[in-house]
Amino acid sequence: MPARPYLSIFALAGAMLGATVAAHAQQYPMPTAPAGANAPAPQPGAPGALPHRHNKLRGVLRQLNLTPDQRTAIRSAMQSFRASRNTATPMTRRQLFANIESNLTPAQRTQFENAMRRQGPPPAPPSNS
Repeated sequence: MPARPYLSIFALAGAMLGATVAAHAQQYPMPTAPAGANAPAPQPGAPGALPHRHNKLRGVLRQLNLTPDQRTAIRSAMQSFRASRNTATPMTRRQLFANIESNLTPAQRTQFENAMRRQGPPPAPPSNS
């Protein structure tokens, strides 16, 4: 019998935990898209969909066939929006949408407005109670 039996117990427990994790990982693999593929965003509520408030906005923007310059400008506006949340004067959603719309053609603007209207109202901000 070893001088320190607790080391054997810890080693056995670690091996059992590792085997359990490996079995679980094989049974429930992570979903992945093929390399280089632009997988469409999952629909809200679908398996793999993230509960992110901008999923709807990103999905609408993907439908607009944006030019590379438009994508860059809109990505910059969204980054500014996210960065401004922790400042004294955060950017509002209306300001973000106005910034996005200013980078769209008239046809894209109409398509954007119609798609956002179909998406419904934005989610209510979390309550601080």
